[in-house]
Amino acid sequence: MGSNEDEYTRMIPNETNLPFQEPLKISSISFCLGTTFGISLFGVFVTTNVYFALLSRFSMFVSLYHMLEYTSVAKFNPKYLEINSFMFNPDGDYNFVYAMLFSIVELTIECLIWPTFKKNIVFNTLGLMMVLFGQGLRTGAMVSAKTSFNHYIATSKEASHKLITSGVYKYERHPSYVGFLLWAVGLQIMLMNPAI
Repeated sequence: MGSNEDEYTRMIPNETNLPFQEPLKISSISFCLGTTFGISLFGVFVTTNVYFALLSRFSMFVSLYHMLEYTSVAKFNPKYLEINSFMFNPDGDYNFVYAMLFSIVELTIECLIWPTFKKNIVFNTLGLMMVLFGQGLRTGAMVSAKTSFNHYIATSKEASHKLITSGVYKYERHPSYVGFLLWAVGLQIMLMNPAI
């Protein structure tokens, strides 16, 4: 199989550093994220149950976040494209995954114990606006920076690096970080949603 694999690999134009088997993993992850997004979007508009509506919104925005992270790197900086571009484990210690799972567990417990606790439209709307603005700001940062953006902190200047002062960088020096912060806090406010 060695010579056939080499011949097959040479036939595929590869502008990325993806290993040979990565496309199968990437397409599987993309399928799962797209399916989650579609089912969640359907759930947002169909369900009348507060728990399922909030869980659907949460799942929809989390899957959209991961899809946009990968897509932005694939489109604007394929040299750094890898399976980790989905950003499931940005810190390497799975803290992001634990935080998302804890959010779902917390939402489930609150809805089981206090089913009427989650019906305040003000907090829901505030959280939703923060999530949308934060995602837009983060994605806008990746689009504005193009090849100067990747998910790794640079410790030295490369020839391709340049200071970006257009797009969202015209108004905010670190729009990617600010966008993620707004997205993450907004997601929690949307799930918190206490009745006051």
